[in-house]
Amino acid sequence: MLKRTSITVLGICLLTDLSTYGASLTREEGKGLISLTYYYYNSNTYYDNNRNKIKTPRFHKNELNLYLEYGIKDDLMFTFQSAIDYLNQSGNSSFGINDFELGLQKRVYYRNDSVVSIKGTAIFPGFYNKNEKPYISLGKFGAEISLLEGLYKDKFYIDNQIGYRKYQNNINFFR
Repeated sequence: MLKRTSITVLGICLLTDLSTYGASLTREEGKGLISLTYYYYNSNTYYDNNRNKIKTPRFHKNELNLYLEYGIKDDLMFTFQSAIDYLNQSGNSSFGINDFELGLQKRVYYRNDSVVSIKGTAIFPGFYNKNEKPYISLGKFGAEISLLEGLYKDKFYIDNQIGYRKYQNNINFFR
């Protein structure tokens, strides 16, 4: 059981690093990136804290995610992220634009094989019917501060990120 768990955790870490490749790097001044990505999620079970498998009504999520980066200076970058979501669960569905995330990322340390950045993000509620279930998001204003570190050698890259996200009404997350 421990071997299977270890392999699963390693796989998740590797996939996470691939999806966030270079997150600690900033764009050169005047350079940008536009990324449009489609995600599909599907679930009918989850595991509780005691590792018990719990059945739930089938959940589907279709998401078209837009992510932008623009280099203000070589060490300062603007970011934007939002998504158009369609959710369906138990015959109920919702559609709309998810929260907007506007950020500034400042590179504070750079060497040939490592980089450290600090990122501040402001979160604004999106546009969707707040009475429809399942909910598209929390629908609250929020802010996040993150510390990002990247280590690399040739084609090998490791990203690490830690952050704290706070929403209205004392809803908080560590990331």
